[in-house]
Amino acid sequence: MKSKLILFTFMILLPLIAHTQRQYRNSFRVNVLDSLSEERRLVLLAVNKMYYLNTDNQKLSRENQALTKINELNVSYIAQIERDLSDIRQVNERNIQSKKKWRKATLYSVGLNAIFLTTLYVLSR
Repeated sequence: MKSKLILFTFMILLPLIAHTQRQYRNSFRVNVLDSLSEERRLVLLAVNKMYYLNTDNQKLSRENQALTKINELNVSYIAQIERDLSDIRQVNERNIQSKKKWRKATLYSVGLNAIFLTTLYVLSR
């Protein structure tokens, strides 16, 4: 908004500069480019540069907003994956604990069977 206001201000001032330039030429009758025409060209260049910079700024702003949205989506996706991973770890931990219990039970069962069979064998002699 501010740059557009400056742009329109220069658009209004340029004809005024050109009008004073004609009067300046008529008063001194010089054939070379005077400082006002150079100033006019510099003002035109500055206005054009400001227009292009404003356009580039708008494009970069839109791109920045799009990348911010993509970043927010990626953050939510990473959070979802971390929650899923923690759930998988909990399930895996429970499975490991149950396997350890069954291994202990099997070990005790085999040990008791070995003791029982050994005593039977010893007693049977």
